[in-house]
Amino acid sequence: KEHLSVAYINLYVDSTESLRSHIEVDDKLPIWDGEILVYDGIPDNKNNLVGQVKLQVKSKEVDDFKKQEEFYIPLQDAKNYMKSGGVLFLVVELQPKDGCSHKIFYRLLPPILLKTLIKRNKDRKNIKIQLRPIPNDNKRFEIEIKDFVYESLKQQSYIDKPTLRLENVVDKDRPTTIITSFTTKESGDFAWQITSQPIYLYKQTPFADIPIEDNEFLVTVKNGYS
Repeated sequence: KEHLSVAYINLYVDSTESLRSHIEVDDKLPIWDGEILVYDGIPDNKNNLVGQVKLQVKSKEVDDFKKQEEFYIPLQDAKNYMKSGGVLFLVVELQPKDGCSHKIFYRLLPPILLKTLIKRNKDRKNIKIQLRPIPNDNKRFEIEIKDFVYESLKQQSYIDKPTLRLENVVDKDRPTTIITSFTTKESGDFAWQITSQPIYLYKQTPFADIPIEDNEFLVTVKNGYS
């Protein structure tokens, strides 16, 4: 079961232009199952390496594929993910009766989102997370991973520092600027990025961009007037 799940993930990731998967089967690592190396340019060239994303893989045998998945992460694992720059969590559903058809679900968990989840679940042993199906268009997944590398680096220094709640961001005595960012260079991807994947918000100050603790937001665009 684990071998199949890893094979499906490797096939998906390695078919992208700039991501390469390194997952060990029967791994002996205490927390992670491997990593995705992220390149700017030709993959497997160390001069083009821009970052890495640690990942965790879980497998489930199911009779019918779900629209969404969920999983419980041990609280201590979440703390370790936070300290190490976040994690890509993957659940692979397998249908043995159909020759092992599969469906991959994923959730990107950057440091400040993990910090928020840990605070909310500090008296529990496990944290429940929701996962969504991985995009059929792996170019979009590639963009998300590159965004995640950038956001994680930006957030990492704040895991032990005070962060902001959204309701406390506005300063009544001066203008407040809230920002987000994207890595895409293609204008056609912008609308998808702001409506189909979580975005991360920061309060802009003269000294630094401070993460907003409720650190995962979705934008909805409606036609007409609400």
